[in-house]
Amino acid sequence: LLLLSIYRLHQKMMIIITTAAIAFTLFSLFVIYACAIADPDTSNVGRFCTKELPSFLYQQLEKTVGKKVLSHLNTLVDRAFQLVYLTVVLGSWSIMFCYGYEEIEKSNYISTYHQYSGYVVFLMCMSSFHCACNTPPGSVTARSMPLFDHYAYDDVLYKKTNLPNVEDTKNKPQQIRPFYTETCASV
Repeated sequence: LLLLSIYRLHQKMMIIITTAAIAFTLFSLFVIYACAIADPDTSNVGRFCTKELPSFLYQQLEKTVGKKVLSHLNTLVDRAFQLVYLTVVLGSWSIMFCYGYEEIEKSNYISTYHQYSGYVVFLMCMSSFHCACNTPPGSVTARSMPLFDHYAYDDVLYKKTNLPNVEDTKNKPQQIRPFYTETCASV
């Protein structure tokens, strides 16, 4: 009798675990499809998940907390991403400085100039991070357009669509961004 109840419990647990695994897999595949594969211009699911839902949530958050608080929240999120980046990069460099450089000193096969070049690479990484954090994105104007318009559209990342060009927005500079978004049009 005890063996039978253990067997039934085991069956129920296996059904629950299998159902949870299948549900998680289906949900993950849906998220991958909706956010990475589906084209927002042709797929309703892609458009909803990548444009309509985020826009709706942003508008609701803006109504709830106000533009000023939302601006501060955006700044806070940007700083949080910078802290994550610094944690990963500085954590990696600290491991290299603490443990890797000892191995370079002990090695008969690696010259010590690798150690010094590592310090130079570290300074270059931190300098580029500092510049990226403190340099404004710039703007495209009729005068600066030739500096950026070098390549034809590849129809993979950059699709030629009817966007406002520099002549249509004569004195209104557009933010430089890798993709044209609806946010760009209002900048």
